[in-house]
Amino acid sequence: MQDLITKLTADFPHLRFVAGKSFCWSPATNEVFYRKAARASQADKWSLLHEVSHAKLGHEKLRNRPRTRPSRGLRLGYRL
Repeated sequence: MQDLITKLTADFPHLRFVAGKSFCWSPATNEVFYRKAARASQADKWSLLHEVSHAKLGHEKLRNRPRTRPSRGLRLGYRL
């Protein structure tokens, strides 16, 4: 998981990645919270990418539409 967080930090320097109890995105603080585990599962990695996509799409509330529509969908380009 730390390798993925390192890559995401380099690609999204405006975001802060914080270990927490669950996966979530905070638009107020530009923080992505992730569940810290001794050994991250594939589901954990996908959950982290899911939260990063909320940030990338500009989601500001639990139910929100992006400020601008992506032209061809969101592609983060990460291999898990």
